Amino acid sequence: MVCSMASELDPTALVDRFRQRAEAVRRRGIPPVEGIERKRFVDQAKQDFMDFAIIADADAQLVDGVLTLRVDLTAPPAPPLPDDRPIALAGFMGVGKTSIGRLLARRLGRRFLDTDEMVEERAKRGIVDMISSGDEDAFRRAESLAIEEAVSEPRTVVALGGGALMDAANRDRIVGSAVLVHLDMDWAALEPRIDVLRSSRPLLGGRSIDEVHDLFLDRRQGYGVAHVRVSLGNEAPEEVVEEIVARLSELSLR
Repeated sequence: MVCSMASELDPTALVDRFRQRAEAVRRRGIPPVEGIERKRFVDQAKQDFMDFAIIADADAQLVDGVLTLRVDLTAPPAPPLPDDRPIALAGFMGVGKTSIGRLLARRLGRRFLDTDEMVEERAKRGIVDMISSGDEDAFRRAESLAIEEAVSEPRTVVALGGGALMDAANRDRIVGSAVLVHLDMDWAALEPRIDVLRSSRPLLGGRSIDEVHDLFLDRRQGYGVAHVRVSLGNEAPEEVVEEIVARLSELSLR
């Protein structure tokens, strides 16, 4: 069991995991002094410990053949940030703004807002329906209202729509009211995702891969106003969150 937040842990499940591992060791018996079986045993023990270390603060001691593993289930304190202004996540569609945003909000003890979800809740319509039916202008107006509301809320993490920064008024409002973080994924990493994204991103429908690339480059210019840029590769979302937290903690804003 691997969890991203100590507050989400189930202590009973942790104990069960310990018991299952202990029983497996008893069935196998004491590991041989050398050979491939010992290597497998040691590798599994290392992996188990790393799982728990990822979950929370953990350490281990081996004394007289008894392995004691300590896991601190208390949530880590939220790191100091420049102030309580909203943290807004920008980036091209499909880079993970919503999933990373939810994790970041939990990590910092903040409320999470998604402007796309706010638009759909107000309009009582899905964004796919709005754009595919020719109502993109109505969507953009609703998006601007959602952005205005979201960045006026202190101590929030806000996931922005992929095109939110293309509007100058939106861009100025976000930069002036929030800490803007650009989740930057290069085209080589993003391109394999495009076919999967088409079903849920109507703006991609009917565009060739070259046209999507042009849209990517056009939007990327708008992301240049961000206070922080975090490059995305093959990292797990939890690793991206910790990178954002570290960068924000170092940030000095006027």
